[in-house]
Amino acid sequence: MASADTTGKSKNASRSSTPKYPYLAICVRNSGNAASLERGKAYRVIKPLPTDPPERIRVIDEENEDYLYLANWFVPIEVPPSARKSVLQAVSA
Repeated sequence: MASADTTGKSKNASRSSTPKYPYLAICVRNSGNAASLERGKAYRVIKPLPTDPPERIRVIDEENEDYLYLANWFVPIEVPPSARKSVLQAVSA
């Protein structure tokens, strides 16, 4: 029998639906934006504004500006907690 407090969701499912900002994502596409995004490079993704469309993410680009890009141009990556701070600082430099 299942326990009364079982929700049916895995612990990881709730974490993936609400990412911890900022997080890192690798650019896999940059159609028409080669000056702002390098394919294969990791970028900081910051918290969206309430008015941002759900299919876009807010990325700190090559011009060190936050800009909305299509989310499917990026693949989120996980960084071990012990390295998170130093990696985010390196990407922001």
